[in-house]
Order: sequence, then structure tokens, then C-alpha cells
Amino acid sequence: MRCKATAVVLATALAVGAVHAEGGLAFCMRPGLLINAAHIGYKTDNLFVGAGLEFASASVSTKYTSESYTYTDKVGVSVFLPQVAARVFFGHIGEEASGAGYARPYGGASLFYSIAGASITGSDGETTWRDTTSERLIKDVLGGNVGGTVSFGGEYYIARSLSLGGEFGMRFLFGGTKYESYYEETTTASLGLGFTYTTLGLNFYF
Repeated sequence: MRCKATAVVLATALAVGAVHAEGGLAFCMRPGLLINAAHIGYKTDNLFVGAGLEFASASVSTKYTSESYTYTDKVGVSVFLPQVAARVFFGHIGEEASGAGYARPYGGASLFYSIAGASITGSDGETTWRDTTSERLIKDVLGGNVGGTVSFGGEYYIARSLSLGGEFGMRFLFGGTKYESYYEETTTASLGLGFTYTTLGLNFYF
């Protein structure tokens, strides 16, 4: 069902973009400390529609040392967010702004699907082991969920084909998973995230 919904949104976005006769290829990249993103799509004067990928990763390592042994513990989590996105630009580009030195605000939204990976290992210096149960739980909770963003931003055009963009928005992600053990016990894990973000990026137009 989620895959069908994503396909419908993608088809609708591409159809809206194709209606406009004038436009061209657009590539956007937004590097960050935690989340990195890139989009490629079609842009007219007032509309951008496309597909992209966001990637987030975090890792934590702890080390305990005593006189007899040293124990290390490492946890790494990564989340891939393939998505469809759209931005609507406000204002009109006049002939006087055909080169550089002008700015345009926009409102945007995206719909994404989460794919998660996790690595949890421990070591006593001689033996290294993995906590596969906890890895599977993290993957099931963070992965396989549908979420989205609502944002507001602007672009300052350094040149007709290059702009510097800034964006503020809210990101949502909801999901969960359920386990049934051999002893007829059920464990349910739920996820609900909603947080704001700010980002800077470069936009290339061809």
C-alpha cells in the first residue's frame, strides 16, 4: 500500500511538471553534518518536481577499561530516505533579473520511504560479537516507514544557472513493528518523530 501511494505521488508530480512547456533539468545538493541530501528533477519558472535521496547516520562508541580487561561497545545507525519532492516558487522573474543577484522564496513538500541499517558490536579485546536481535529491532522500527517534510525557503541566484538556497522545515516519520516470541509473548515498538531542520545547498539548472 505504501509503495502504491509513493508511486501515485511520483506520477502526479511528474505529470504536473510535464504540463509546463518551458523548463529544464535541475540538480540540487544539500550537504550537512548529520543529514545529506540530493535531488534531481525538472524546473520551470515557478515549479520544481523531482526525486532524491537523503542520508542520515550516527554512531556511538564506548570503552570500559579495568586492570584485567578492556571492553568496547559500538553502535552505528544509518537511514536512507528515497523521496519525491516539489517546490513552488513565488514572485516573477523579470528581464532585469535574467542574470544574477536576485532572490526568490518558495514553499516545498516531500514524501519519503525509510530504509534503515544498524550495526551493534561488542569486543573484549579477544572476541568480537554482534547483537543481531537489537540490530533487527532498530531496522524494523526505523525502516519501512513513510514520512514527509513541509518547508519554506529561498534561493539567491549567483548566476542564471546557479543559486544558493536556504531552507527551514518540519520533518515527520511514523512507524513501528511487532514481534511474537515462541512463548506467545508479543513485543510492540512504536516510532513517532517530528522535528525541525535548517539547511543550505546549491542548485544547478541546465
